[in-house]
Amino acid sequence: MEKLLTYIENFKHRFIGISLAFSIPFIPSALVNYACVQMKLPTRTRILATLIGVTPLSVVYAVSGDLLLNSRPIRIPLVAILALLLFISLVIYVIHFRKEKMSFIQVTKEEFNTHAQQVSERSFMQTEEMAKLLEKRGFSISYVAWKEGNQLEISAIVYSMPMTGGLRMEVNCGPIHSNTTHLSDFYQGLKDYAKANGALELLIKPYDTYQTFDSNGEPTGDEQKQLISQLTNLGYSFDGLQTGYPGGEPDWHYVKDLSGITEKALIKSFSKKENH
Repeated sequence: MEKLLTYIENFKHRFIGISLAFSIPFIPSALVNYACVQMKLPTRTRILATLIGVTPLSVVYAVSGDLLLNSRPIRIPLVAILALLLFISLVIYVIHFRKEKMSFIQVTKEEFNTHAQQVSERSFMQTEEMAKLLEKRGFSISYVAWKEGNQLEISAIVYSMPMTGGLRMEVNCGPIHSNTTHLSDFYQGLKDYAKANGALELLIKPYDTYQTFDSNGEPTGDEQKQLISQLTNLGYSFDGLQTGYPGGEPDWHYVKDLSGITEKALIKSFSKKENH
């Protein structure tokens, strides 16, 4: 009941939310009335929403009872129409309730850190320490996430810098994720978030492995092209696979296997020359 109450109170269009809540039989009227008080709705609005919500259900109850006692076929279509309207109200409410459970939201630093502790790997670019450093350099910092129920599944640090006419937003080496099921939804939500906050440019550099190579540059794994298409299908542009230091930082990471290498031999192991 507490979750349902919270949902009613947070309904985007309060008048519609209250009307729908009153029209659905399994939602207690007392709960809806309590939500009205908590939302501090004007008396006139509350009365009108109540009338619109309870009238169809009241008519269905009254006509159905009359049909049970007195067979009047002419009223059957009326009951069918009202029942259909009630069903539509229920469907709308369920859809909105589902959307409420899954959403792109802005979170606090503490919520981000809690989620960050649940992921298997992440870059230092997606840490509170890096966020503090970027703030000192003049960037605006925000924490965003995709929420499923009461759990964060995907989160990221977004840093912004003013540019001519708006903002330049970037997610560097992110987002971090404990579940990738709604990754596309997160990217779409990020686009909407950037647009709503006046961003003219949104740059994403995911911290995912596109392809692996050995020390000689020979591929040891297949290209993960879906990582790119997942973004381009949402309208993002792909700059292509680049080498060197585009934008002043590398896009490729070198990960060395330290198995069997001693501390003294570590530096020499980076040389391609044979050691005699």
